[in-house]
Amino acid sequence: MKRPMSPAQVQLMMAERYQYLMKTLGIGSITAQLAGSAILSDLQVQVQNQTQAQAKARS
Repeated sequence: MKRPMSPAQVQLMMAERYQYLMKTLGIGSITAQLAGSAILSDLQVQVQNQTQAQAKARS
């Protein structure tokens, strides 16, 4: 049985799929990279917030 994925893992998977699609379709690679990096940096912030919230909940 696979463990259910955390929201962060799901979002990361979506971002990777998005980037793969952009590469495959060859849609303006620069635009795709900018959008992809914006999504990923947003995800990193969300993951940090989530981690901090979990740490606070434990203490």
